Amino acid sequence: MPIKIDDHNGNIFAGGDNSDGDLVLQSNSGQNRIHLDAGAGNLWLGGNGADGDLVMFRNDAEHGNLAEASVHINGQEANVFAGGNGAEGDVLLKSRAGENRIHLDAGGGNLWLGGNGADGDLVMFRNDAEHGNLAEASVHIDGQEANVFAGGNGAEGDVLLKSRAGENRIHLDAGGGNLWLGGNGADGDIVLFASTGDNKTLSQATIHLNGDAGDI
Repeated sequence: MPIKIDDHNGNIFAGGDNSDGDLVLQSNSGQNRIHLDAGAGNLWLGGNGADGDLVMFRNDAEHGNLAEASVHINGQEANVFAGGNGAEGDVLLKSRAGENRIHLDAGGGNLWLGGNGADGDLVMFRNDAEHGNLAEASVHIDGQEANVFAGGNGAEGDVLLKSRAGENRIHLDAGGGNLWLGGNGADGDIVLFASTGDNKTLSQATIHLNGDAGDI
């Protein structure tokens, strides 16, 4: 039977017996707005003059109050809001075998990439680059080898480290081939150790270039 109404349990069954069960809801003017398509397993929301949203709530939220939603997918602006209202919004992407590979963790403010059989890379491009072509990347952080590549392809790669107050303290300038240390309230030093040094005790250093005193 293509449609069966189970009034005892309050269920409606549509489709089967070589029939595709669909549910189509229309506007006052007869335009399709919601289409539940059992044949393809799809849910179509919005269009024809109305944007389609998917809104989900926690069990303690007020149904119909968008401000209390824990998940909101907005078809008009293509935005996804997840979390808040007592829920931590995470995005977790897995491999075919079910291993965690990408984890966007809103609670901890972290992005976890790779592991479980795959190395995690962060790759960024300039606006004129070909997306997906690693050779055209301007920034590439390689989780497998712990390498950072910045610059090239029309971009000058700089590393700029600042103090808590926002003053420039360390500037690695690839364009000029320079290393700038100190200034803005702090002297810049270069300290070198032998293999037997502990990498933290100044008296164990074999070379100390003191930017404040100008001594070697």
